[in-house]
Amino acid sequence: LRFYHRDYADVFRLAGTIGTDMELTPEESQIFNKLGYIVDSHPNAHACRAKISLLVADSPVHPGWYAPQETAYMLQKLNEVNVACRLTQNEERRLLYVCDMTMRKMDVI
Repeated sequence: LRFYHRDYADVFRLAGTIGTDMELTPEESQIFNKLGYIVDSHPNAHACRAKISLLVADSPVHPGWYAPQETAYMLQKLNEVNVACRLTQNEERRLLYVCDMTMRKMDVI
């Protein structure tokens, strides 16, 4: 709900609690899948989606958006991203690696 209300700082902060190495329950999956329906082009929204993409990159959970595209949007608007929604340098580096691997997989398909 915080994402729907555009409370990006809380979304970004709470995203840090995401961590799963198992499939989500049907209830959790339904909630997580709803995130993909949020159409929001605010720079902080892109940063939140990028953070979530990073946190679920090594799990069986897949976000409802294409991580390389969200990352590109975030980087294009990086100077407008609030400091509360900024990735660390290590997170940015890891996210770029994840996006590169995703794009390579898509080339194979």
